This record gives sequence, structure tokens and C-alpha cells, in this order.
Amino acid sequence: MSARILVATVFGLLWLQGATLGISDDEAYYWALSRVLSGAYAFHPPAIAWIIHGFSKLLGGVIEPWVIRLPAALGAAAVVALGMRWMRSASPELTAWRGGLVVAAFGGFFGAAWLMVPDIPLFVGWAVLFWASYETRGRLLPLILGAALVVLSKYSGVLAILSAFIAIGLRTPRERRVERWLALLVGALLGLIPVILANASQGWGSILYQLHGRHGGDWNFLRWLRFVAIEFALAGPALFVFTLAALRPKNPDVPTRHVLVWAAPAAFVYGLQPLIGDFKPHWAFAIFLPGAMLFGLRYARGEISVRMSRLHFGWGVLLITAFLVSSRVPVVALLRGEGTDPRLDLANDLRGWREFAEWRAAQPVAIQVLPVIASRYQTASQAAFALKDFDRRVVEMLPRDAKQKAEWPELGIGWPRLLRTVLFVADHRYSEGPNFESAACLRYAKIENRRFGRASRAVEVWKCEPALPVL
Repeated sequence: MSARILVATVFGLLWLQGATLGISDDEAYYWALSRVLSGAYAFHPPAIAWIIHGFSKLLGGVIEPWVIRLPAALGAAAVVALGMRWMRSASPELTAWRGGLVVAAFGGFFGAAWLMVPDIPLFVGWAVLFWASYETRGRLLPLILGAALVVLSKYSGVLAILSAFIAIGLRTPRERRVERWLALLVGALLGLIPVILANASQGWGSILYQLHGRHGGDWNFLRWLRFVAIEFALAGPALFVFTLAALRPKNPDVPTRHVLVWAAPAAFVYGLQPLIGDFKPHWAFAIFLPGAMLFGLRYARGEISVRMSRLHFGWGVLLITAFLVSSRVPVVALLRGEGTDPRLDLANDLRGWREFAEWRAAQPVAIQVLPVIASRYQTASQAAFALKDFDRRVVEMLPRDAKQKAEWPELGIGWPRLLRTVLFVADHRYSEGPNFESAACLRYAKIENRRFGRASRAVEVWKCEPALPVL
């Protein structure tokens, strides 16, 4: 095997997986955001929406899962490629594809890397900076592009800027240090300018949400233990133990010091976060991805024991297989039997809205022309994607707060008093019905989807009309 074959294989498998499944709620939302370009959105910087918009335009405006997930597969493959490039910089004589195979066996990351989420461009930019900040005489453009991409992807991208800044200070000769720091600063500013301008016009809602909505809470040691257990499972026992050991080296060599610079800030932030507030497991991948890079380097050098490497590869294959199977088969429902809550199966979240579009197309014209309303961004986005509403003339989310206002069109629906007849939709996960102040709403249809003889997603439709005024 060669490094190119490994990268092509990672890309091909992930794209094949993603192209043959429906999109998730969050992916539908990112697609909905891509219909109106902005410097920032309600919850994230703009990279995810810009990338989806660019690929959609490049491929002729096609609205299908294979288009949305193409950049995800490319991005995941790029992380592997950049990891191998760093390994060759650290040890030019090694067989890079062996190290790349270790990185690709990080099951928590690559098992779900076919999903197009903001972490994909974030970790592409991260991998660019991880490699470029190690180089001592490389070009400046990778530093500029990597810094801009991490800032445009997620607000947590500033951690990557910090690590790259420190890494440059440790590795780069003094005569070139300043220019490389300046390149990093230029890239960060290029990413920050559209984000800051957009937030300033939106009341800083996106940034304030990240500072307060995501990271506030009460101290909870049990939640922290749950976090550790989840990360142990997602990283795998071999990578988990290896990374913790790398954070406490006795006599670190140059590559280990570099990895420490990248893993330690993430470990401090994301390792403490579960103590004071809720967390998302993938946040901590910024701790274990540099660990996987170092693991790969040492494995390619022949410095990892056979038992340790087998444990890593075996766990990775098991975890990736579990992700792939659970995305296609309602495992929990099959084990528990009829009556199982469909929300327990990931597979059910990737299907069901296409049937809503087919149902609407089969209705009388008087029903087809009605705008579609939802009260959650997840259901509104899924409906918009299913109806291929790129022009934003059919689907609207109501109600919405100030930071979400520009993300959805104004269709003259009215809120809280309904002004025109609409179809209101909800599904099995977000099932709350319409809540207009003055409207007559009747349950109109329920589009149920069953898989393997078990209940899957159900989309419920109400027809709402403005209430007659009381004389």
C-alpha cells in the first residue's frame, strides 16, 4: 500500500457511506444556512455553510446527500494525508502509510467523519497548522490558510491558533520566527473579520451563545466521569492511554514536544468543561487527534508493541463498524422489539423526510401551494431539504430569536397571530405541535416510516388557518 492509496481509500469509503444515506438534522440545518451567505450564523461561524454552498454551486445546484457529504469525505481524507506529511517531516525515512493507518483507525473520529459538520473543516485547518507549525522553512501560505479556516469553522479554533503560535516559537529559527507568527496572525484576522462584522450586526448573539449557552452550568463530578468513559470508548483504550502518557513525558523528543503543545491546551479546556457544564464528546477529539499522530509516527518507526497496535486497530475496526451498522440498521429496536422509542436509533434520524416530500407532491394543488412551517430548526431544515427549497420560498421556521432571524425567509405567515393558511410539521424527535396565538389547527396527516418491521421516523402534519375574528 502507498500513502496515496490509503488517502483514496479513506475518501472512497466515507463518501460511499455518506452518499447512500439521508442527511441528519444538523446537516440539513447547515444546508439551510448555505442558502443565504453570511459572516456568522446563530450558533457557528460560516465555514460549514460556505463550503456546502460552494460545492453545491460547483456541482450544478444539485440538492442531494452525496453533494453535502462530498466535502466531509475529502476533509477526513485530508486529515490523514496531512498527518502523514507531518510524520515524514519528523522522520523522512519512515513508511508514512503505516502511520496514516493508525490515524485512520481513530474510530471515534473516522467512524462518523462522513457527516458534514463544522468539525470537519475545523480539523482540516487544525491538521494544516499542526503540520505547518512544525516545519521550520516551509511556505507561509499554509499557516495563513489554516489559521483562517479554523477561525471560520468554530470559535474553539482559537485554541489551534494558540498551539501553532507556541509551536512556531519552539521550532522555528529566530530569523524566520516573526514572519511565521505574522502569517498566523494574518490568517486569523482574515477569518475573524467576517465573523466579527456579522456578529456586530446581529447583536453578538452567536458569540454570546458560545460563551454562556454552551459553557455555563454547575459543578458535577459524575458528569465528568461519564465524559471520561465516553472518551475512553471513542478513542479506544490504546490511544486513550497512549495520549495520557504523551501528556506527561519524561524525556520528550521533538515530535513529542510538538504533540504536547497541541494536546495540552485542548486537554485543559475540554477536560475541565464537563465539570462545570454539559459537553459534546467530539470536542475532546482535539486531545486525541494529536495523540493519534504521535502514535502513528512511533508505530511507523517500529516503536509500538504488537499488543498495543493490535488493540488500537482492533478497537478502531470494531468502533467504525458499529458506527456504520447503527447508521443503517435500527439495532436497539431489533433487540428490544416492537414499541421501542425510535429516537434511540441513529438510523431513524437519517430517513423519513423524503416520504414527506412525496406525500406533499401527491396532494391537491391547493395543499401543495401552502407554505410549510416548523417550530424547530431541525424540522424546518429537514422539510426545506426534502422539498429542495433552495430559493427560500416554501419553508419558514417560527418562532425564532434575533440571532436566527436572517437565517429564514419572511413568508408573511405572522407570529404569534397566524395571517395565512399553512402546513405545520413535526417529527418523532421534535413532536410539539403548532402554538399560534390565534389559529385553527387540525391534524391533517401522519407520514410513518417503518424499517425492518419497526417504527422509524414519523412526520406529522397540521393544517392551520387564521381564526375568524370574534364579533
